[in-house]
Amino acid sequence: MSGKSGVSLSDSYILQMDGMNITVTRKRMKNLRLKVTPDGEIAVSAPYGVTRQVVDEFILSKRQWIARQRERAVRLAAAHDRLEPGGAARFWGQWFEIEHLRAARRRVTWAEPGRLVVCCQRASEIPQLMNGLRRDETARLARPLVDRWQTQLRLPVPSLIRYRAMTSRWGSCNHSARSLNFNTRLSRYPVEALEYVVVHELAHLRFPDHGREFWALVGDALPDFRDRRALLSDDV
Repeated sequence: MSGKSGVSLSDSYILQMDGMNITVTRKRMKNLRLKVTPDGEIAVSAPYGVTRQVVDEFILSKRQWIARQRERAVRLAAAHDRLEPGGAARFWGQWFEIEHLRAARRRVTWAEPGRLVVCCQRASEIPQLMNGLRRDETARLARPLVDRWQTQLRLPVPSLIRYRAMTSRWGSCNHSARSLNFNTRLSRYPVEALEYVVVHELAHLRFPDHGREFWALVGDALPDFRDRRALLSDDV
């Protein structure tokens, strides 16, 4: 295969293609698998019975996909918070530089322009304090939106609202219990995105599924809801 070379190992080898190192590992499995890790590394898992030629041809067929996934990994890595002294965190669509101030009293202070001063004894405490700030910020802006849209759309009053870090959802609604959950990572995005999630979850208080009536309600409230939803496309 043009532009590549490989060094065989006992159960794995390294393939070089387009300046990239691709780790191929032999495993007890049925099908070839290819993944690009969040840090941009490329790994292929191959069954023992599949020949080197078949593996190489499989990788070549995924050349464009690999390039796209690596570009995405680089973009997402640049968008992630660095919760350390001199790092940065994103709140409501804007980046804030993190300054660490050694102090006995633990707190986070907003400073202008574009700075967050984190007061604590050790730098290792910064992530915990920033997680607390995300929870507080999400609640600070989400709760007024919940009250406004619940009243305006004449929906049932939520019995419970929680704010927590979630890995696969921006929000959730328990229709029968009338409880709402909002992902604290929403605080990384513009308020317009948060408002979409609030309306989305509130609409579930009336319509449990994503049927036509559900989307009609969301669309009547926020005609640009698709644009707002797209703001969240680089995460979760």
